[in-house]
Amino acid sequence: MPSAMETALKLDKVEFVKLLLDHGVELCKFLTVRRLRDLYDDVMTGSTDVEASAELVRGLVEQEKLGVWNPCCSRDRLEEDRVDLLRLVGKVICTKLLVGQMSSLYSEEKYLVRGELGQVKTPRKTGDFENPMQHLLLWAVMMNRRELALLFWRMGRDHIASALTASKVLKSLAKVADSEEELDLSLDLSNHADEFEQLARGVINECYGLDKKKSHDLLIRRQENWGDTTCLAIASSSRHLDFMSQPACQSKLNLVWKGKMALYTSWWKLILSTFLPFMIFTIKFVEEEEDQPQEDSAQHSPAVSPRGKTPRFKPHKYVHRAKRLLSVSWQLGAKGIGPLQAIYNFHVAPVTKFMYTAVFYVAFLVIFSLFILTDLHPIEEEPIGILEWLTIAWLASLLVEEFRQIAAEHPRSLWHKLQIWFSDFWNMMDCGLLLLFLLSLVLHVTVAAGPGFEVVRVMYCITLGFSFVRLPQLFMIHKDIGPKVIMIQKMLVDLVFFLVILLVFIFAYGVMRHTLIFPNSAMEWSLLTNVSLIPYWQVYGELFVDEQDGTTPHGSWLVYVLQGLYMLLTNVLLLNLLIAMFSFTFQKIQDNSEQVWRFHRYDLIYEFFDRPWGAPPVIILGHIWRFGRWVARRCGGKPLDTSDDFNRKFPGHEVSRQQALEKAGAENYLLRNLQLQNEHIDTKFATTSERLEKVLDDLEDIKESVQAKEELEASFYAPPAADVTDSATLRTRPSSATASTSGVAVDLQHRMSNLEDHLGSIKDLLEHLQPTQAPGGAAGDSRGRAGAPQAPGAAAEDRPTVARRPKSLVPQEYSDFPDPDDIM
Repeated sequence: MPSAMETALKLDKVEFVKLLLDHGVELCKFLTVRRLRDLYDDVMTGSTDVEASAELVRGLVEQEKLGVWNPCCSRDRLEEDRVDLLRLVGKVICTKLLVGQMSSLYSEEKYLVRGELGQVKTPRKTGDFENPMQHLLLWAVMMNRRELALLFWRMGRDHIASALTASKVLKSLAKVADSEEELDLSLDLSNHADEFEQLARGVINECYGLDKKKSHDLLIRRQENWGDTTCLAIASSSRHLDFMSQPACQSKLNLVWKGKMALYTSWWKLILSTFLPFMIFTIKFVEEEEDQPQEDSAQHSPAVSPRGKTPRFKPHKYVHRAKRLLSVSWQLGAKGIGPLQAIYNFHVAPVTKFMYTAVFYVAFLVIFSLFILTDLHPIEEEPIGILEWLTIAWLASLLVEEFRQIAAEHPRSLWHKLQIWFSDFWNMMDCGLLLLFLLSLVLHVTVAAGPGFEVVRVMYCITLGFSFVRLPQLFMIHKDIGPKVIMIQKMLVDLVFFLVILLVFIFAYGVMRHTLIFPNSAMEWSLLTNVSLIPYWQVYGELFVDEQDGTTPHGSWLVYVLQGLYMLLTNVLLLNLLIAMFSFTFQKIQDNSEQVWRFHRYDLIYEFFDRPWGAPPVIILGHIWRFGRWVARRCGGKPLDTSDDFNRKFPGHEVSRQQALEKAGAENYLLRNLQLQNEHIDTKFATTSERLEKVLDDLEDIKESVQAKEELEASFYAPPAADVTDSATLRTRPSSATASTSGVAVDLQHRMSNLEDHLGSIKDLLEHLQPTQAPGGAAGDSRGRAGAPQAPGAAAEDRPTVARRPKSLVPQEYSDFPDPDDIM
């Protein structure tokens, strides 16, 4: 059984895997360290053709081993590293695919597989993994085996975190494949990642419909199997915009954003409370109560499923937390919240920290601007003034806060902490602002009065410019302005690519223009200015036609031609290209503006939630308070409480209930998808049946029309009773007509053409009738003597009477054919 299961996994035989699982194969006993190593090893270095994704992972493993990317590494080299293959795979997952989420995987000594088959090795337990579905899911995802990955995801637990992690792994592999120009593989991996994101989105929506409070807990529960992180953190790090925009995530962010204040607290009341502290006492606050089991619940633990793996979710067993609105009470013992507690709850809420930060930042910009405008002097003339000291204090507190954010990042490695911190655009802006101000301050202290002091003034002006550019971060909280700020960020990237193309035209035209007008110029810095700046300003319409230097230009006619071509290319072609790039970026973000805003809203809310109390420079007091509390806990031997509203560790029984809710949500989502697929198939069957009935009705109509035509033609060609020969000849005509029109009933799409063919067959019959019957055939010859001459004196009324065809059956193009009376 175990060998059959291993073979089925390697060959990607999903049905066999399901069959073996149904017949008693337990993954907890089946999966050992050696078997997991063999799964990676055989798929990446098998004798058969290696799959594209497996070859990509093999290259990453080789890069981790040697430090050099080599997707076509030899299989013998990997076979030499079979002992620590799992350790290399774990490093690839942690450092390249799940950066910032998991610090270590397969790094322990037990994951080193020593000794091969047939050799004596240390006996191991029947199963080496507590959660084998997690490791098999990672293996199936990295090998890009969709059905197996879906099977192990469904069998496992922590479905939301597992789906988000699998999607993150696939997105990282897609980026690696795209960098290696494996476009088809990159697209396939991206589609696979989107499927797992849809699974996570569907499960959280189902859970939110079953239990809103526990769905919020699912989003912030610490996932011990996935690096002690949370679902919200995984979705944010892997840019799962669709998942983050779901109602469960946004409602949780709203709860965190307002803190203990009521959700309906208006903005005007918050703003007034910021400037008028006594307005805090008009705000209502929320108090939460713990879950209470019902009286009739005999069991205090959740019910266990028949298989004994995952507890069933029973929402009626527990009463949800009741939220009560409390007002500020000035009497001891009265129901409500005390004044000091109200002040504390107001000031620790993220929305309050945001408003204080906005007010203090505007004040900082005003102080910085006044300092540059009025109080920037050399040190030997005037010492550092109060405005510059305030600016230094503000930026120093900002520097301390940035260091705290780097230290608080989830990865343990300092390199990974810096990598994640620098991945944020606003953190890079803060880094540039602090470096520029530090350089400006050093120059201010060291540079003496004189012409060189102008450099100090220029550096301070550039620093002030960075300070103003950083201000739009505060606009990200607004639903309408926030997406516009994101558009500006993306358009700056488009502008950089445009400037690279524009520089090629500027230098090409600038060198030719200056060479033709001023040949053999002196080599000095002004030469670079004339070559680059004049063509650059000409892009905006400044042609410098009035510039006179007393020099007769050489080749002036060619200069005019070059200038005309340059203006045509830059003003017409390149500028319109830039407008088209901006339009594309704008439309791409505008189409998903609300989704993009909801995604970036998480980063802003988490930043102000994680900050200490106060805004720079007062925030330094919050840092001192946190540091003092940390020292007191360490000295007192108390454990550090790391649980908060974004990362919380729940007790075991609560985790079991949450996992049961996830299991119910996953099953409901998959069942709903199956029902939708069946409804879609039923709709297709119904549509096909209706179309078939319509076709059959049309076929019956055509048959009736054909039969009517045949009867009409039979009556048209009916012979007299005396002329047996003519009767025998004419009897063949209806059958011939029937044969010629049988194709009309078969081919419905060419009804008109077949009718025209039918009329053509009638024409052929008339042409065939003319040479076979004499003009003067006898009427009473019963033996069919069609060629017997008629008596010259025979009366005209003795001629046999033949019924004329109705005029309506004769098409217009056949109207010039002879009449049947004349033929007879």
